[in-house]
Amino acid sequence: MPCPDCDGSGYIKSVQAVIGKILVEVQKIARAVEGDSVMLRVNPEVAKVLKSNQNSYLQEIEEILGRTVLVKSDPLLHQEKFDLAQPAGNCPSRNPNQPDCAVDMSQKHLPQGHKA
Repeated sequence: MPCPDCDGSGYIKSVQAVIGKILVEVQKIARAVEGDSVMLRVNPEVAKVLKSNQNSYLQEIEEILGRTVLVKSDPLLHQEKFDLAQPAGNCPSRNPNQPDCAVDMSQKHLPQGHKA
């Protein structure tokens, strides 16, 4: 049975590599993002780096998207996974069973779903 963390690959991407992937995916979906703000849900280790004053990653993501990005730390999210969502109430076709308009950019389900 493969390792549940690395899916049998033998390694997990570093926080820096995950942030690099976030930047690439954000550029791909920037035109499809709506609303005044978006929520970026990430693993706590990734959130810690994004929120740090020691870099400008979050500012760069906000510049690419042209809107405020709220970083949400989710300890249940694998370090390599992330998603971008419109906060509840900003979804054009709001589904009561879905709390926000999450898009799993890590799964390459663009542009209808932007998670990674």
